[in-house]
Amino acid sequence: KTNPAKVSAVSGFKMLIVDHDGDVVNQLRSLFDEIATVFFAKSDTEGFWLACKVIPDLILSDFTLTSGDGLNLCRNVKRNPKTK
Repeated sequence: KTNPAKVSAVSGFKMLIVDHDGDVVNQLRSLFDEIATVFFAKSDTEGFWLACKVIPDLILSDFTLTSGDGLNLCRNVKRNPKTK
């Protein structure tokens, strides 16, 4: 029987997680590593750059980041034709 988590990872599902807290990042990595290719960023600027580069299927972002905020990241992603 095929493991659905492995199928998702193989089919190219990409997730971007934006958070400055290393503990949160490690927890999320352990949850999603087997079902997706996971990318991480620590700021809204870095997150936006990665979003434009890898075009993730899903973005999870902390609202309050040490540099910028998740709301600003969402606005930038929505405004950019490449990531819209």
